[in-house]
Amino acid sequence: MDEKQIIKTIMKARGWSQEKLSYALGYKGQTNINALLNAKTKGMRMDIVVKMATELGCEVVIRDKYDNKQEWIVGMHEEPEKELTKDEEIAMLREQLRKYQEQENKG
Repeated sequence: MDEKQIIKTIMKARGWSQEKLSYALGYKGQTNINALLNAKTKGMRMDIVVKMATELGCEVVIRDKYDNKQEWIVGMHEEPEKELTKDEEIAMLREQLRKYQEQENKG
């Protein structure tokens, strides 16, 4: 399983949408997340994988395949953001919809 599939699997298990992950990472919209997770190119930058995993409440571990006792945790050394309440999630989606509608009206 590659890193894109791992992130998608974690998102599904947590009930996270691309929109929610995008918001947690500070992106303006889900387009960036969609492009990263569904690009035909192989691989994602390590820092992006670590940020996504951290926001999803996971750690990235590097394990020495020759010495099972050696492992290192790669991460941001900060707690993942708290789960959004339904009201916060609705407010975030309304704000994104408002911004989208503004852009459509300008074009």
